[in-house]
Amino acid sequence: MGRRPRSAFALPEARTRPIPSAACVFVLAQRLAALDTPETARLWASRVAPLPMAPHDPVTGPLAVDLAARGVLAEAALPLELRLELAARRREPPPPVDVAALDKHVVDAKHALLWHLLIDPNGTPAKTLLSRMHGAAERDPIVGFALARAALASVPGAPGASPAWAPALRAIAASPSHPLLLAVALEIAKRGGRAEDLPPARARLMAVARTPAEHALATE
Repeated sequence: MGRRPRSAFALPEARTRPIPSAACVFVLAQRLAALDTPETARLWASRVAPLPMAPHDPVTGPLAVDLAARGVLAEAALPLELRLELAARRREPPPPVDVAALDKHVVDAKHALLWHLLIDPNGTPAKTLLSRMHGAAERDPIVGFALARAALASVPGAPGASPAWAPALRAIAASPSHPLLLAVALEIAKRGGRAEDLPPARARLMAVARTPAEHALATE
């Protein structure tokens, strides 16, 4: 008895279905979270097993952090570098890292900078790494955030009162929609003391806020 002909519209068997890329899954999950709810996106994403993310991927990395900030992806599913970014967005202490392991490149240089900055922005390791990488602040939001946070921690007075603020302000202007930089921009606006600067700074952060800490900062 011959095999039953297969419908032209039948789904392929599970073992022959192509595995989607992480970028495709993350983009669709982001759209589901926006059009329906993060919980819907979480349930859908939990049933899909994409290909692993490429290390240091500039496309999937920010998407994964944003989805984790919404609760769509589990924090444990993120590599260490992205868990550091998530901690910064949650305004929490970073996950523990063996300092000696940083020299073995368990994370890339900009995330080593981020870890040191979150631990102690005025510490020697943070200052040393920032002195090496500050030239990338206008090209890389993580370095830009580190530079701006370091300025908040070390430069006295209001923005504009010292030329030391200029690199941080340029870094913020270069990444006008990045949540980390919008959060630090609001903190700088508060430092400036100009009441008229606060509503637009709050509105810009609220437009991209995902974590409770970001919402709290945008509304306080």
